[in-house]
Amino acid sequence: MEGQAAADARPNKTAHPVGRLLAFAGPRRALTYLGCVLSAISMLVSFGPYVCIWFAARDLIAAAPNWDAATDIATYGWWALGFAIASIALYFIGLMCTHLAAFRCASNMRKRTTEHLMHAGLGYFDTHASGALRRVVDGCALETEGLLAHKLPDTAGSIAMIAGMFALFFVFDWRLGVACLVPVVVSLACMFYMMGGRGMDFMTRYMESLVKMNKTGTEYVRGIPVVKVFQQTVYSFRAFHDAIEEFT
Repeated sequence: MEGQAAADARPNKTAHPVGRLLAFAGPRRALTYLGCVLSAISMLVSFGPYVCIWFAARDLIAAAPNWDAATDIATYGWWALGFAIASIALYFIGLMCTHLAAFRCASNMRKRTTEHLMHAGLGYFDTHASGALRRVVDGCALETEGLLAHKLPDTAGSIAMIAGMFALFFVFDWRLGVACLVPVVVSLACMFYMMGGRGMDFMTRYMESLVKMNKTGTEYVRGIPVVKVFQQTVYSFRAFHDAIEEFT
């Protein structure tokens, strides 16, 4: 059944990169969308305790100095506790959904890649080192888990947080909402700057050097018997040393 699911996961090359990744999850792709929605709802629900605190402070200030007149303080406290528990529960369920989809995605990626390697010609392995192939099959597939299981729901939650925060600010005090627009705009500009241009080039170089270090490291481990026979050090395998220096 899982083999058939892996075979049916055929990503559309014209789709968005995230969409192509989710295609490997097969039917569990819907769990990713559900997890993102639950994460966004969780973030909105997490505003509940702060709203309850605001109502409690308002009643206390209005009743001062006759504090006994503020009879709804305990009710606000219980509502705040309920909102907090509901927010944590929704976020936990959302992460469970995204993790189930992410693990299936990584599993199908490994199966598809291994199947491709099984049908590749012998000459393919002469030009592609086993260390680099292992890095792609195992390491790169594993790294998709962080994107699909964590970053996507956290991004959905962050968008919901910004929208909900501005809605609350403008409801309670529009001047506070306008003032909070400034740091949000500055932070978004900084994020776009770091994630594009030189930042993207750096990440490309980083991944390439990581693959190179894995490839030469595997070759060096296989050559250890020869190194030990001639009583040499790591510097005798210049390619491995240079790959480490480049990665550093």
